[in-house]
Amino acid sequence: MLALRRFVGLALALALPLSLNDARAAEIRVACYSDGNECEVTQDLAKRFEAQNADVKVVIDKVPYKAILEQLPVQLAAGEGPDIARVTDLGGLAKYYLDITPYVKDPKYWEAVSTA
Repeated sequence: MLALRRFVGLALALALPLSLNDARAAEIRVACYSDGNECEVTQDLAKRFEAQNADVKVVIDKVPYKAILEQLPVQLAAGEGPDIARVTDLGGLAKYYLDITPYVKDPKYWEAVSTA
């Protein structure tokens, strides 16, 4: 759980919703599609995170946007999705998000943003 908690800061910086598969894992999988340089930026942040957390490996899986739309919901429903994913269907996938309320300064702000 500690590895995932430490990575939450990085995920928030990337504005990626979280999905919890196995919080005890020392490997964190990130599904990323790119319509610019998002996956490269994510990879850079992951490398910096790994440098500060030698016991954690971050794996960036660059996938087509179609995979995020069609395959990710199926993977999450089966309990086999990535730990973190760059998504566009914020409301539809909300039931899979990790509750990060204990880790944010202003939870009410994030609640308002997520329901808007």
